This record gives sequence, structure tokens and C-alpha cells, in this order.
Amino acid sequence: MSVLFRLLLSYLGASSHEKRQVAARTLGDMVKKIGERILPEILPILESGLDSPDPDQRQGVCIGLCEVMKSCGDDQVGNYAENLLPSVKRALYDELPGVRQCAAQTFEELHNNIGQRALEDILPELLAKLDDPELKERALNGLREVLAVRSLHVMPYLVPLLSTSAVNTRVFS
Repeated sequence: MSVLFRLLLSYLGASSHEKRQVAARTLGDMVKKIGERILPEILPILESGLDSPDPDQRQGVCIGLCEVMKSCGDDQVGNYAENLLPSVKRALYDELPGVRQCAAQTFEELHNNIGQRALEDILPELLAKLDDPELKERALNGLREVLAVRSLHVMPYLVPLLSTSAVNTRVFS
């Protein structure tokens, strides 16, 4: 199984849109049919894909995570949230815009499944990264991507957090 998942991950990270779609559908079908048995095995493989120097591979991880969450029930996603949240957080401040954009789509799917918990676990960490000079721009762009996909849910959560301490007008704007 491990070899099959690594092969799927390589196709999820392919530059060909067709290969990505086929790999995503295959992964989704596998999760629907035998999800409870393969999730403990596939999630670490997907997470390790975020270490890849290849941006297509990192985008593929986000696509794979999104497909896994679409194919699982809310209960399963809730059970594996501890494995999913760190990967989504990490991808949201990736160095490349395309990865952050895919990560925002993954965040949206995660929010669809676990609701407020996604906001509470991910947004404070992104806000904390705004104080790190090396990660500041990437974290800010990650927040923008999240706002682009889930603004109605994110803004009511984010505005009080930004306005309670010393207001950073650049971030707030």
C-alpha cells in the first residue's frame, strides 16, 4: 500500500492537470471504500510530501488532503484532525503562492468538516508568524488566501484578534 500511495502522491504533484485529477479521484475512491484502514497510513505520507523541494509535489499534497477530506465523513475528519491541521497550517505559509492557494482550498474543506476548530487551530498560528521577519510575508499571504475562500467565517473571527492588541495597521489593512 505504501508504494501505491507514494505513486499517487507523485501523480498528485505532476505538472499535468489530467494526471492530478486521475490521482485525486483514485485517492478519493480508495478513501471512500477503505478509509478507516488506510487513513493512518496515507496521512503521514501526504504530510511528508510537504518536505519536498518540488512545489508541484507540495501542491499535490494539498490536493490529496482536500480529496481525502471530501471522501471522508465529518466524523473521520474530526478523528484525524490532529494529523490534518499541522499540514494545512504549514502549507498556508509555504514559500510559493500556488501552494498557499491550494492550501486555502484545503483549509476550506477542513472548515467544512470540523467548523470553528479549523479557525481556532490555524489562524492564531498564522497571526503569530506575522511577528517572524522571515515568515511575515508568507503568513500574511496565507491569511489573504484563507480570506479569499472563507471570508464570511474568517473575518468575524479574525477582526477581534487583530484589534485587541496593538494594532498592526499593515496586517489589519
